[in-house]
Amino acid sequence: MAGSFISIDFDDRDVADFLRQLLEASVRLKPAFDEMGVELSERWGEPRFLSQAGPDGTPWAPNSPDYLESKKAETGRDLILVLERHLMESITHQASDHDVRIGTNRVYGATHQFGAAKGSFGTDKRGRPIPWGDIPARPYLGVSEADKEEIFEVLREHLERSLRRP
Repeated sequence: MAGSFISIDFDDRDVADFLRQLLEASVRLKPAFDEMGVELSERWGEPRFLSQAGPDGTPWAPNSPDYLESKKAETGRDLILVLERHLMESITHQASDHDVRIGTNRVYGATHQFGAAKGSFGTDKRGRPIPWGDIPARPYLGVSEADKEEIFEVLREHLERSLRRP
């Protein structure tokens, strides 16, 4: 090697121990995934529903005029998807060493996330379409740019906590 250099000697056992810790920390991710789940569930719950926008910041489609009138008469509120707060308050997570799943157990959750065309679920006993009108997609689940930063930060902190320097 030309030029200037220094040689650093190290104990191979220390390096091997450090690499073992890194490997263990990277396969025992449940604590990190659980922390991500808690943080993202909170971000995707009330804050997202009150912002009335999807993960990318796109505002949700407004309620139909007919629905809005009946809702205002009933509650005095015009926020989308928060009539009784059930969906908003149902966002939860499940973590394992392999992943974190964040979502809702509400059966209508997918309809609001992805939308549904009038009659796409068939008809009721009287032959009326279910749903009775088109329901636009209003994504409330999904990773925003700020969420990505939080995910990286949680992983960084998890690895730092897991590694004991020799």
